[in-house]
Amino acid sequence: MRFNGRGVATAAACGMACLLGIIVTYDLACFQPTLSRARLTIRQHQREDQFPPARAIASLRLITNGDTVPYATRLLMRLDDRGGKNLTGIRWQLKYAAWCSLVAFHLSENERLGVIGSLSTTGAQRQGLVETAMVMFGRPLSSLSSAELATLAVLIQTPSVSNDTELQRSAAVRLQQRYERSFHIGADSSRP
Repeated sequence: MRFNGRGVATAAACGMACLLGIIVTYDLACFQPTLSRARLTIRQHQREDQFPPARAIASLRLITNGDTVPYATRLLMRLDDRGGKNLTGIRWQLKYAAWCSLVAFHLSENERLGVIGSLSTTGAQRQGLVETAMVMFGRPLSSLSSAELATLAVLIQTPSVSNDTELQRSAAVRLQQRYERSFHIGADSSRP
């Protein structure tokens, strides 16, 4: 049996073309409709939810460890009405991996921050940064202190602590200390 390089190359090219076709079809049929719905929903939110202020962005980056793709993906997957809520195990992991890739491909960092700022649940019947800031502190997002922003970030990360003010306060203090350490480390590294 002789090795036929041209046949192997053709088979590999056909396999890649089929895989690309599957990805494009899944993107258009499953991901894009959900993304369109999400964009409509986000446009209905306050401007600061869509475009969080710089200090709020710093807190969001801390709770996402600098990678907004996984959290934005989970929020978008919640909007998907194609029966994905019942997926478990490897099927959920495969969908999540595919959606992470599509979120990274289709959404900029600012759009992902807008998804997190607008669609995050921060407690019972509460969604988005602006609504949470007004309910909890009675002030707009842009006027909150770093401790209050840390509290919002904690509620985004763990909405269940919204009923436990002591746990909420201690988690917010830890997040604020982490933010201040990262700020000082960044300032120290920029010195000559």
